[in-house]
Formats: sequence, C-alpha cells, structure tokens
Amino acid sequence: MREISEIIYAILSTDPALIAAVGNKVFPLIADQNVKEPFVTFNISEEAAYSKESKLQYTVTVSSYDKEYNDAIDLAELVKTALLVNATEVFNYEGGQPYLNDENQLSVVQSYKIMN
Repeated sequence: MREISEIIYAILSTDPALIAAVGNKVFPLIADQNVKEPFVTFNISEEAAYSKESKLQYTVTVSSYDKEYNDAIDLAELVKTALLVNATEVFNYEGGQPYLNDENQLSVVQSYKIMN
C-alpha cells in the first residue's frame, strides 16, 4: 500500500496544472491543520487479490477542495487529467460527486481503481 501511496503523491504533487492550482497542498488522508482551499487529499484502500497473477487491487479516493462549487469541479478535472492522462500507471475512473462536509468544506470526491 505504501508504494501506491507514493505513486499517487508523486503524480499529484508534480503535475504542472495541479501545482499551478494548489501549490504544494497535496496530502495523504487529511490536510494539514488550518490549510486554506484549494487543496487535494487522497486515501487508499487495498482489496483482495482476485487475478491469476495475485495482483492487488486498490481503490484510490481523491478529494478536491475549493471555496466555490465550480472551482472544486475544475480542480477535480485537473486531478482526473493527472491520473488518467499524464500518469504512466493505469487508473480506472469509477466516478465522482460533490460533497459538503460537517465543517462546510466543499469538495468533489472521486474514486479510481488501480492494480499492482
């Protein structure tokens, strides 16, 4: 799981369009305390190996936070481009949806699958 986390972080933290949008504000699991939007968080869940090659499948959930609804959607599109177009690994996009958490932070939460 650590290897996948490092791959995700490397992709998201070095993508030029994402850097322009969020700077260095890409975080595994939770953002630093008092961080201001825009920023991106991601988490990974490992699933049982079902392939003949015993490869593990991972679900990667990425949350793109911004102050405005349309800005959060635009940020999520940058994440999608980074993972689906610019990455050398094969990610399968599972979908996404806007979300408002208990602290009134607006995000778009997206889910991806990757095999390793």
